[in-house]
Formats: sequence, C-alpha cells, structure tokens
Amino acid sequence: MNTFGRSITIILACILLFLFPIQYDAELMGTIADTVTENGVYELTEKIRNSGSLKKTDYAMFMNAFGTVDESFHLEIEVAEVYSNGEQEYMLTGFYDDLDHYFETKDELIFAKGEYITVYLIKDQKSDLVRLQELFFHKAVRKQQIVYGGRIT
Repeated sequence: MNTFGRSITIILACILLFLFPIQYDAELMGTIADTVTENGVYELTEKIRNSGSLKKTDYAMFMNAFGTVDESFHLEIEVAEVYSNGEQEYMLTGFYDDLDHYFETKDELIFAKGEYITVYLIKDQKSDLVRLQELFFHKAVRKQQIVYGGRIT
C-alpha cells in the first residue's frame, strides 16, 4: 500500500472513531429524552384528570422540568364532552394550543367533571446531537408527538 492509501485509511479510521460514539450517544440520549417526556406528560395528564384543572404553576413546572432535554416543544390540550343519543358521540368543546398566552392572563384552566381531555406534547425542534446523528446516519425518526388523555373524575 502506498503512502496516499495509508493516509486515506488513517483519515477514514479517525472519522469512524469519531462518528460511531456520536451515533450511540444520540440514540441513547434520544431514548432517555423520549422516556422522560412520556412520563412527564402521563403525570401531568393524571394530575389534570384527578384535580379537574391545570394550574399556572403546574404548567410552568412541567415546561421547566424539560429544559435539560435540549429539545423544543409545546403543549396542546383538547377537551371533549360526551353526548349520548342512544349511542356515544363525542363533541369537541375546547382546544388550547397556546397555553403560554392563556396563562399570561389567567391562573387556572378548569375542566368540567366528566369531560374528556387529550394532552398533546408536540416536538418543534430536535436536539443538536440528534440532528448531527441524522446528518450521517439516516435512521427511523423518533416520536414527534406524545399523546395521553382520559376522563376528568
């Protein structure tokens, strides 16, 4: 092997030694971030279901808890009532997609007993490590939306 071939081999080996650990770290961080956010959305949904309201402080704590995830996201809440005319029919009664703006003027979002809520956590931006991974390795896309819901008790 001549000098040019050896230098190309060394350069490729150095690049691969750098890229493979980044790929592993990005996959691991993505899995951890997904698990943390799923658990957080589940806990927030259960708190809303049991108390019948979402307080400004609970919302702020929820949003601040995921500052370490290094991803940008927003929360949306859909509210529906059940009307029965012999069979169940769901009717959408409210949709809150800008909760930051809502909580600028109010301290609490109150739901009626028996209403059904659906909480959506929608990711707006991926972390830098995941974007770097996707630049080199085209893998399956991680979850871009987490959904939980239930009936207000």
